[in-house]
Amino acid sequence: MDDTARYQVLRNDEDQYSLWPADLEVPEGWHAVGKEGTKDECSAYVDGVWTDMRPRSLRDRWYTGPPCPGPPTAGGGGGAGPAPTGPLNFPVRSRGYHPEEQSAAA
Repeated sequence: MDDTARYQVLRNDEDQYSLWPADLEVPEGWHAVGKEGTKDECSAYVDGVWTDMRPRSLRDRWYTGPPCPGPPTAGGGGGAGPAPTGPLNFPVRSRGYHPEEQSAAA
């Protein structure tokens, strides 16, 4: 292994990172983030900044969209409470009352 090889850190439009030889042209669809160094240095940088492995498009879909209506109330309205979390403590995208979930739990 060549410990003297220089790398640069690249990121694509999905916020995914890659190490690339510093002396090669950056491939289409990727952008240099300004970090250059040994493979270990660049890997440590990526480990520090790439904390969410999901592509940007998935994260955007996960956190956007209107909440589901809350459970029916005596006044006929509904409301959405705090966002519940899923099995890995990720926020669940749709909040509120889901009749099919209530009947399945019964």
